[in-house]
Amino acid sequence: MREAIDADDQAVLDELGRLQEQTRSSTAEARALEKERNAVSARLGAAEKHLRNVEDRRQAATKERDRAYRRFRGLIDRGVADDLGLTLPEPHSSSVENVRAQVAEVRRTVGAGRQWRDGEPEENANVLQALRSQLEAAARDARAELEQGGRSLQLEPDDDGLVRIDVTVNSNGTIQPLRDAARTLKDTVVVLRDAYNARVQQTLDDLLGSTFLEHMRDRIGRTEELIRGINAVLRQHATSTSDTAVRIRLEPGQNKAVLETFRREGALVDPDVAGQVREFLRSRVDEAKRQATDEGQADWRDALAAQLDYRAWYEIHLERRVGAGGTWGPLNTRSFALLSGGARAVMLMLPLVSTLSALYQEMAGAPRPLWLDEAFDGLDVPNRSMVMDLLREFDLDVLLAGPGRLVNVAVVPAAAIYQVVRAPAPIPGADLTLELWAGGTLEAIDLPMSWLDGPEPGVSADQDALL
Repeated sequence: MREAIDADDQAVLDELGRLQEQTRSSTAEARALEKERNAVSARLGAAEKHLRNVEDRRQAATKERDRAYRRFRGLIDRGVADDLGLTLPEPHSSSVENVRAQVAEVRRTVGAGRQWRDGEPEENANVLQALRSQLEAAARDARAELEQGGRSLQLEPDDDGLVRIDVTVNSNGTIQPLRDAARTLKDTVVVLRDAYNARVQQTLDDLLGSTFLEHMRDRIGRTEELIRGINAVLRQHATSTSDTAVRIRLEPGQNKAVLETFRREGALVDPDVAGQVREFLRSRVDEAKRQATDEGQADWRDALAAQLDYRAWYEIHLERRVGAGGTWGPLNTRSFALLSGGARAVMLMLPLVSTLSALYQEMAGAPRPLWLDEAFDGLDVPNRSMVMDLLREFDLDVLLAGPGRLVNVAVVPAAAIYQVVRAPAPIPGADLTLELWAGGTLEAIDLPMSWLDGPEPGVSADQDALL
C-alpha cells in the first residue's frame, strides 16, 4: 500500500498529520485560555465588588462632608468667624472648594494645639466633650459675675446639637444672643466707667478739700493724744508683784507718709505729696468699690467710710517693761507666759480700763459704767488693790460679780456689797444681804426679809412666796 501511494497521496497524509497536530495544540491552548478567562472573570467580579464598596464609601463620605460643611456654614452664617476675628477666604461662598478652604483656615487658626485626628471620631468626640465642659465652667463663672449686677447667662442647646448662649443684659430681664449682648454690655461698661470715673474724681476732689483734711488732722491728733493719755495712766500703774509696766504703741506702717501729710498743715502744696495722697485715697476708693461689689451694696461710697477710718491705718502694739530701769519690749505670747497669774490678769485689765476711762473723759457728765464678771478670779490682794485704785482714779461706776467680797480694800472709798443667800430652812427661796464698805470698815445693813413679811393686801401667801 505504501508503494501504491503516489506523491499526491503522500502530501495529503502529511497535511492530515499536520492538521491533527494543530488540533491537539489548539485544544491545549483553548483549555489554557479558558482557565485564564475564568481567572480574569473572578478578578473582574472582585474589582466590581470593590468598586461598589468604594462608591458606597465615597457617597457616605460625600454625604458626611456635605453635612459637616452645612453645620460649618451654619456657624459661619451665625457670625462665629466675626466673633473670633477670623478672615476666611470667600466668606460668603458655600461651594465645596471654598468651604474646604474656609475649614482649613479655621483649623489652622483656631485648631492650633487641638489634637484633632482625621478618621478617629471617638477621640475627636472626647476632645469636643472636654471643650464643652470648659465652656460650661466658664459660663458658670460668667453667670456668677453677671448676677452680681442683676444680669445672667444661660447655655441653651438648639436643634442642631449646638449651644446657644443667651445673656440677660439688664435687670429688666432683656435677653440677647451672645454677640449682641457683648456689644450691649460693652456699651454699658463704657457708660458706667465714665460715670464711675467722674464720681471717683469728684470724690477725690472732695477728699482733698480742706474740710476733710482738717477733720482728719483733728481726729488723728485726738487719737494720738488719747494714746498719750492712756500711756500716762499706764505708767502710773505698774503691777505691784513684778513692777511690770505696759504701754500702747501706734505704728503707722506703710501708711506713715500719708498720716504725716494729714498731720502737717500746707503739706499738699507740694505736688509730689499731693499726688501721693491722691493715689492713697484712690486705693481706698478702689477697695471700697471692690468691697461693695463683693457684698452686693448698691453704692460703693457707702463702703468708703470704713476704708477712710484712720484707726485701721495704724498697727496697735502692746509693749511691757519690767522695773523702772528696764527696757521696753513687745508683749507677745512668750513674754506674757512668763508672768504670774495675777500679773497676767492685770496686764489684760490695764489697757482695757485705761482706754475706757480715756473715752469717758470725752463725754462730760455722762455715766461711766464698767461691768465685770469674774474679772478678779485668781488675783492676789496687792494686784487687786492696784486695779481697784485704777478704777477709783478714773471715777468709774463699777459693777462686779464674783464668788466673794472683792472691793473691800483700802483704795476703794465706798462700795455696796450684795450677797445672794438662801432662805433659812425650811423656807424655800433666796434673798440678798447688804454690806457697806466705807472708810476702811465693813458694816452690815439690815434689809427687810421678804420671807418674814406678810403678804400684801389682796395677794395670797402662796403668791407672795412666788414674788
